[in-house]
Amino acid sequence: MDEVREGELWRFAYHEGGDGERNSSPRVVGPVLPQDLQHRLNGVVALTCWPPLEGALSHSRLPDGGALLCATSPDDARVEALYLAGGVGDLLPIDTWHSPSWSRGQAVAPEPGEGISREALARFARDNASRVAPFLADVRRLFASPAGRQIVLIESRPEAVAHWIALACASLPGDHARTLTFTTRTAYPHRAPQQILGIGPDVDFDRSDPATIDHLYRVHDALGGQSSPPVTDLWDELAARLWWAGMPPAEVSSGTVGFDPGPLATYLLHAPFDNDALWRLESLSDELLHGLAGILTTVVRGDDPPFGSLTWLCRRLAERDIPAAELAMAIAQHRLSAAQGPPFLADLPLGTRERDDLYREFGPRIEQDLLRHLGGPIGTWAPDLEFLLGRGPVADALGQAAADRLADLLLGPADDERDQALAFLNLVTDTSIPYEVLRRLENETRSWAAPKLAVRLAAFQGEWLRSAIEDDTWLPFRLAEVAFRRDDLTGPGLLAHLFEHLPGGGVQDVRALEFAWWLVWCDAEPGIEDLPELARICPLPLIFEARLERWFLPWLTNAERFDDKLIELAAGLGSTVLNPREKATRELLLCAREFAEGMPPLVEAVGRLMEWRSRADPTPALLDGVFGKLAAGLAQADPEEFCKPRVLELLRGEQDPGLAHHYRKAVMADIEQHINRLVYNPRKAHFMFCAWSHLNAATPAWGEVCQELLEKIIGAVWQRMDDRRRRELDDLFANIERGWQETWTNWRASQTRHTNVGDQPQSGTKYQRGPA
Repeated sequence: MDEVREGELWRFAYHEGGDGERNSSPRVVGPVLPQDLQHRLNGVVALTCWPPLEGALSHSRLPDGGALLCATSPDDARVEALYLAGGVGDLLPIDTWHSPSWSRGQAVAPEPGEGISREALARFARDNASRVAPFLADVRRLFASPAGRQIVLIESRPEAVAHWIALACASLPGDHARTLTFTTRTAYPHRAPQQILGIGPDVDFDRSDPATIDHLYRVHDALGGQSSPPVTDLWDELAARLWWAGMPPAEVSSGTVGFDPGPLATYLLHAPFDNDALWRLESLSDELLHGLAGILTTVVRGDDPPFGSLTWLCRRLAERDIPAAELAMAIAQHRLSAAQGPPFLADLPLGTRERDDLYREFGPRIEQDLLRHLGGPIGTWAPDLEFLLGRGPVADALGQAAADRLADLLLGPADDERDQALAFLNLVTDTSIPYEVLRRLENETRSWAAPKLAVRLAAFQGEWLRSAIEDDTWLPFRLAEVAFRRDDLTGPGLLAHLFEHLPGGGVQDVRALEFAWWLVWCDAEPGIEDLPELARICPLPLIFEARLERWFLPWLTNAERFDDKLIELAAGLGSTVLNPREKATRELLLCAREFAEGMPPLVEAVGRLMEWRSRADPTPALLDGVFGKLAAGLAQADPEEFCKPRVLELLRGEQDPGLAHHYRKAVMADIEQHINRLVYNPRKAHFMFCAWSHLNAATPAWGEVCQELLEKIIGAVWQRMDDRRRRELDDLFANIERGWQETWTNWRASQTRHTNVGDQPQSGTKYQRGPA
């Protein structure tokens, strides 16, 4: 055959021959290709597709205008090749990814495969957000003059490379997508001629070589290696943001020539204002935003410009000191000329000269528009009213109507609109508007329902407003006044001062507590050092009713001093969500309270208390307070319960000396009561002697305490007993283990004389406990 006609196609399969060398065999009988063309095709396959690699799909263009598509067979044993004279036509080569035509072995036009959906590409772009703009920048430069360097995509799977190529094709304007050459997998990137090369982690490609990364290729490494430094332009960044919004850039720029960022910017600015892609325009560099501002000035003068987005972006430019005066003036003039609703002039970064120019040209129309729109949301008319008031007095009709509307908003149910109205009044305090609004509020009912209104009214006009409203007509306002006058007070001191100004000189109403609390801390929280004082100032039942108990939780777990208010706080936290340590501390405090009150059985109470102690990890101060409660309960416990092995085992295991010292203090505080209940009950005296002797050797602290209790209490008990009760006590020791009888006998022998209550015994002997 001497020539190839446009539109013809041939199908080949490349596989290993018997000697291991590559050869080709046409799948369909047809015209024979010219030898030089066949030789070129074989060379492309040899450079690009051999040996066969899983998931490999490539597109190559030949000097004669033809296109060569190659795909590895499903069994990875051969390379299927399709030569299309005259190019691929309307087909995007990447669309043959997973095409069923590759498995049919017929010389027919390739069919689109399962492909990669638009939704899948948008998800892929969002998942790889930081890589999209640098990649598209390198793709764009492939079509520059001179052309950019080959792109190497290093991915673990060829599917990821196919997604990047599909992303590029769906971004490129015009016919660029059909001419883009690529291979999703190659074993030898240094000899492959395509524009985009996909390789895996096992390919011989030196990613650490600066020349490779910076000069020979544009490398995008998804496997943790070094990539080429990103160099992006406005088109690349806007295209990336379009993908984040789910829109392929090619669809937006259809019909345009080259890589014009204008259509992309226009589409983004027409997107819903809460669209994340629009807000991400703020992340553009100052240089790119400056270029965007020039483009947008043209967009403003087009049909149906997106004023909301343009105004928002114009303000952002001004906040970053990027020149935006020309854009702001174009927006203002277009809106005023179009007469399409309020122009939002106050939202634009306009200087005094520009404002005066606009008012001279459009002043009457601005006032007429405002009168028509005062019934709408405050955000639709307040900016322009502020703009007009900034220049001087407005027409009486507009001023009276605005005051009526603001008063309605202040007294209305919508918190957001009330706050916006107050914020607006704060901006125009040097005009007549606040006074007119105040006159309309004089006869309205004041209540706790509007704390922010009271505070704002107290703050924004100072003495002028204070003289206009009498203190005794509005209690919330009076408290707000007190708070603003006493700026020397903070925290609990200010709160207590506010309570003094309430009826009765104290807080008795939850709404008053909430309002005063808000005046002191607003949306902040009290410091942990303030919480003990607050617990004394504020009735805790009101704290729980006002749902303020969450602020006291740090005190619960970090108390520097034990306070009975902590137990009261813990008792009210039953329905509060607590973390594990807070819950354990609450249970520890409640156990201590119940123990001191003698409510549960001793064995159960001590066990629960010790368990919660280990979970709560209490502060030393809190633990000391809990030990005080525990000791008070132990001092009043029945001796037989106190002497139970489980109780003694738990007490012996406590190494902190605080418990022993608190126990001594509790017992000695009412020593006569303890002596009297044992003198007439030898059985109880027997159990107390056994318990104290058992604890005597537990720790040094227990030894010191129990030695003193044995001498001062058991010694006194023995001295006061009559002979019958002494014999009964001796018999109790005789009827238990021998070791205990010896301990009792030795102890009695050590008492060289009878002592009075409170006297120190002559003997300094310390007694060892008997058998457990």
